[in-house]
Amino acid sequence: MNDLLNLSQFVLAIQLPLAMFPLLWFTSSTRLMGSHRNGWFLLAAGWSSAALITALDIYGLPDALHDAAAVFAHH
Repeated sequence: MNDLLNLSQFVLAIQLPLAMFPLLWFTSSTRLMGSHRNGWFLLAAGWSSAALITALDIYGLPDALHDAAAVFAHH
């Protein structure tokens, strides 16, 4: 059960940046959102969070790949 939890966390870690960057890009566009676009604080917080999460994902990727491969090797 723990192996499946680790595998699911690996998949979620890969998917989160793929969702965050387009979301921030589109919600920051005046052309698409008009007056409802993100303000400067949300832009700074969002892009900083996305960059930090992506950097941490890249840092942990080798260990996560090793753990994910171990799950498939055991089954």
